[in-house]
Amino acid sequence: FSLISSIFTMKLLDVRLRPSSAVIQSCLGSFTAKDQEEILLIKPGGTIELHAIVKTTAQSSDDDEDDDDDERTFLKLITRVETRSILRSCSVLRYPGEQRDVAVVGSDSGAVSVL
Repeated sequence: FSLISSIFTMKLLDVRLRPSSAVIQSCLGSFTAKDQEEILLIKPGGTIELHAIVKTTAQSSDDDEDDDDDERTFLKLITRVETRSILRSCSVLRYPGEQRDVAVVGSDSGAVSVL
């Protein structure tokens, strides 16, 4: 009987078909490059997302339009990490003399992580 039970062991897999769209908290900083504006999002289920703020200018053939209409801003997903924990807060920290920021993330158990 033990041979049969070891063959048919149950494996559980937790996979989300679609990531959560709600945001618990967000932080603005330069995490990957010196002059790059990025947003760090803390989402339910322990998901951390890093988005770059990208500004583009469209070339238009009409000279009568405003220049403000030609500039577009959107978010580009850089990375998404599922931590399998409950995250509560995030903050931005820059060490003296550094060019980039680091993220400080707090969980419900009181643990603090520097990313």
